[in-house]
Amino acid sequence: MAFKKFERKPGGDFPRQMFQGDWTCADCGTKITELPFQPSADRPIYCRDCHAKRRSQFRR
Repeated sequence: MAFKKFERKPGGDFPRQMFQGDWTCADCGTKITELPFQPSADRPIYCRDCHAKRRSQFRR
C-alpha cells in the first residue's frame, strides 16, 4: 500500500483561524489581542518577541 504525499503550498491552503481576546504576555506584560490558537487558562501566554527569545534559549 502506497501513501499519498501531500505537498504544502506556501501560505497554506486555507487561512488560519485566529482567536480574539484580551490577554497579557506572561513575561513582559504586553497586551495581546489575537492568537493563532485557543489559549488554555493553566498555561502562560507569551507575545511574539518573548516567545522568540524563549525558543532561541531552548535550541542550543
